Amino acid sequence: MKSFYFLAPLLLSTSLHALTLQEAIKTSIDQSSKTAGNQLRVQAMEDRLKAQKVNWLPTASISIGSNISSSRFDSERFSQSSIGRSQSAALISSVTLYDGGANKFSTLAAEADLKAMKARFSSSNALIPYTRGSIASDTVDAYVGLLQVIEQKNYLNFLSATLKKYAPGFTGDDLVLIEQRINDLKTSNIRTDFNHSRALEDFDYFTTVPAPPPSQLDTIDQAINSLIIPASGEEAINIALEKNQNIKTAQYELESSEYSYQGGHARRTLPNVILQASISKAISDSNNTSGRSNNSNVGVYLNYPLDAKNSHFEAAALKNVEASKRELEVAVEEAKHSIKSIYPSLQNQLNLYRSQAANLKSATDSLNVILEKIRRGDFVDINVALNILSSHQMYTQQCLDLKISILYTRFKIQRTVGTLFDNLNDRSR
Repeated sequence: MKSFYFLAPLLLSTSLHALTLQEAIKTSIDQSSKTAGNQLRVQAMEDRLKAQKVNWLPTASISIGSNISSSRFDSERFSQSSIGRSQSAALISSVTLYDGGANKFSTLAAEADLKAMKARFSSSNALIPYTRGSIASDTVDAYVGLLQVIEQKNYLNFLSATLKKYAPGFTGDDLVLIEQRINDLKTSNIRTDFNHSRALEDFDYFTTVPAPPPSQLDTIDQAINSLIIPASGEEAINIALEKNQNIKTAQYELESSEYSYQGGHARRTLPNVILQASISKAISDSNNTSGRSNNSNVGVYLNYPLDAKNSHFEAAALKNVEASKRELEVAVEEAKHSIKSIYPSLQNQLNLYRSQAANLKSATDSLNVILEKIRRGDFVDINVALNILSSHQMYTQQCLDLKISILYTRFKIQRTVGTLFDNLNDRSR
């Protein structure tokens, strides 16, 4: 699969990390207790499938009974009453010799239902709680949220250090302005420290592990680089037709509907042939007369369904098939539309980032000129110096916001295409 790297100068680091974004996603999916309910539902459907697969095997039942009966006979000549007791036991076994393929199609439908459930639980469907896709989304939010706060804390430290470098070049009211800016940063630091503590809590909760030191996390650029995406929208659509979880769910549900219809059609319109064998023993006692009986029986029975409801069931099953076809068409169109719209959006974000990165470089160069003048003792206008620092701060924040937007857009592409879990090497798919 082709992929593109849009911020090449920024994405060259190959250092190892204790917890990369990809590792955090895998860890949260593997360890989150939120998936337990869905996993149990999958296991329950697997058990039902196993039961369906052995449905063709012979069945056996044991019947044991005991009863008391009384009777009375009256006529003109005499009357007679009797009380009887009996005990019986029977072993009955049967096997279906022919059912028109009903059991085979029911098994295929159950297999398709299981595949559909697994695909559904891997999606990001907002109507289904705690899917693997939604857990991955929560993890990305927590991971990126922490990285964002770390970047903001680092930049506040940079601003403070820069203002302190400004201070020796100014006196009087100009110096007061610098000191006020430094004091303002203290308030910003209080707010950022609070946001940092909340981000750490979210990271712990959503990734299921405590946050490592910042040096052992991906940078935002490295996190972006880890989200491999197809090189073009056309390539993404071709992959999505095979891997998009919503499309796969709809495909499996269509298969299930078609197999269910075929199985139901066989049960409603074709005969079934059953071989049945039984062995029974009985003991009876009536008016001091007792007896024993032993019976055995083997028979082949042909049953043909005659039910006025069958035509309605047939129509309902066909409508289910048609509904599944329509839902598959909708899933395909939604994926195509999303991909066609998101790639131009990504390109626009990249263009904006390159423009703002150029502005940031220009502001950085101007800031370095100011600092060099202060170091040499040259005259510097305080308003120019503060305006340059404000521009540097603005472009830094805009570049950070754009990189985060690019990261989320690439993550959305992965979810839509269906390649989100390709590099996680987890065996739950």
